[in-house]
Amino acid sequence: KLLLNAILIVSFLCGCSKNIDKKEDAPPKTEENKKEDNKVNRQENNPNDKNNINNNEVIKKTQDGEKSPKKETPEETNRKVRLNVTPQVQKVWYYCAPTSVSMILSYRGVYVDQFTLAKEMGTYEPFGTHNKDAIRVLNKYMFGYEFPAAGQAGYRLEVVVGGTQSSQEISLFKQRLKKNIKDGYPMYLTMDVSKIYPGLKGEHNVTAIGYIETEDGSDIKYVYYLDPAPKVQDSVYGGLKIETPEKLLNSMLTCEEPNYA
Repeated sequence: KLLLNAILIVSFLCGCSKNIDKKEDAPPKTEENKKEDNKVNRQENNPNDKNNINNNEVIKKTQDGEKSPKKETPEETNRKVRLNVTPQVQKVWYYCAPTSVSMILSYRGVYVDQFTLAKEMGTYEPFGTHNKDAIRVLNKYMFGYEFPAAGQAGYRLEVVVGGTQSSQEISLFKQRLKKNIKDGYPMYLTMDVSKIYPGLKGEHNVTAIGYIETEDGSDIKYVYYLDPAPKVQDSVYGGLKIETPEKLLNSMLTCEEPNYA
């Protein structure tokens, strides 16, 4: 009788175990569910859409350190040069230039808000800000004059005409980036966002704050930049992105104002 009871108890326990471990098939997704899933990866060109759109493309550009697609060795970590610029998010959808300039100024200890800068730059909807006005105001607050004379310190606009088709242009871009970062001056970049974020479009300004060198230290492999657009903010790294200098330079070619400073 005891043996029979023991067998019954074991059978009962085994039966419970099977029920616990059994995985029920997930219910089929409704059309509403599918629409919600699509929202995660959809990149809409709506300037007022402040949803986080961290699709795979954007996440790869923001990842760093142990979360990078390829884990960096200590040697690679030593080849990073990055200024500790405080990130900002633009408060108006066409305020990318005032926000980029505000970040540059704040790193140098000059604090001017986006709205003040936008007013002085003549920022307007829907275009935004002309680069010449952004740099004019940047120089005014940083150096005390709007237009630096020959030999004076100051930001100057470079017009990109060849991109990577011109070895001189890409070489000069990298040299200036290294010099600016070494001297503690973030760079002002313009980009055609469709070349950087597939699915988006428009002309945009960001702030370059550093770079990662190649394995032998002879070239720049990636550029660090801060993007102030609300819809490309990452949940971990915010607006911090990385991109190749070649891709960034080429993204300027199709801009109405193909500049960096």
